[in-house]
Amino acid sequence: MMNLETPNQETPEQTGIAVGLLLDMIYPHPDNPWDVKPDDEDMSVLKASIEETGLQNPILVRPRPEGGYEMLSGHRRMEAFRQLGLCEIPAVILDCGKEEGISILLNSNKYRTHFSLREQCRATALEYNQYKHQGQPSDPGDQAELHSRETIAKRMGKSPATISRMIRLSKLAAPFFGMIEKRKLTLQAANHLAVLDAASQQELLLYMEERDGFYPDAGQAKMLVEAAKKTPLTLEDLYSMLGSSEPQETLPDEPKKTGAAKQTAEPTIALNIARLCETLGITEPDHPEALIDIVYDCLAAIRRNNLLPPLAKLHALPDFGGRE
Repeated sequence: MMNLETPNQETPEQTGIAVGLLLDMIYPHPDNPWDVKPDDEDMSVLKASIEETGLQNPILVRPRPEGGYEMLSGHRRMEAFRQLGLCEIPAVILDCGKEEGISILLNSNKYRTHFSLREQCRATALEYNQYKHQGQPSDPGDQAELHSRETIAKRMGKSPATISRMIRLSKLAAPFFGMIEKRKLTLQAANHLAVLDAASQQELLLYMEERDGFYPDAGQAKMLVEAAKKTPLTLEDLYSMLGSSEPQETLPDEPKKTGAAKQTAEPTIALNIARLCETLGITEPDHPEALIDIVYDCLAAIRRNNLLPPLAKLHALPDFGGRE
């Protein structure tokens, strides 16, 4: 495996000589997890830099068996060249195999400071599969240990629960991630929808487009997954199960006001956890039970300092002193 140490924040250090390659000879990597946004501010800055000083770091490619070259690092730079109307780009051609190429692809973006949820999930799934492949044991007796999700998760610096969740979400169609970012679709619902086959997801997207403003909640998403176990969902199936009522006005899984007294219906556990973490200013843990000690410590401190609000004081237990 070649050295992947990086002296800058964009590409691995290479000793190869850059050559000029026609853009039409270069193909994007089929497993590239990073999104190329052709019209964002970063692209504008990149184009301005290229026009002013040229390309400081050549792209990295490897030869394709079927001809041309496969991109390993530099998808954004090549898009900038296209937009600038340039036909040729400096490139370092690496003589490496598919697996080594994937390692370079993953390393080329590891210093970025911001990733979208979709990019994180796709990169995690690609890295996980890469580790699994590299972990092929010579002794069949060691296979269970080397291939265990816990072992690979430890190598990746993530918990097994996080790995499982992100791998599942990596199979979700791109438009759903936009709905998650805009808080139109809950993560709980998205986790269920990610289990649907690609055809069923596309039918659901079409249904949601026709019912502008509709977003399935976790219960509806789970129902769709159960129905799709027998056969892929069709648009007719979706109308039959979800109906054609008016678009909903609230975020799925949000508490709803009911009754004359406007009492709040109890929200889902997932939403409670998310709101609690936001209030406490902490990252949502992989395991909800990890919050229990934190919550009890907070409650104990509030009680000790006599900071309970009036309504809470009415229901507070006299001997409450924290969790043992």
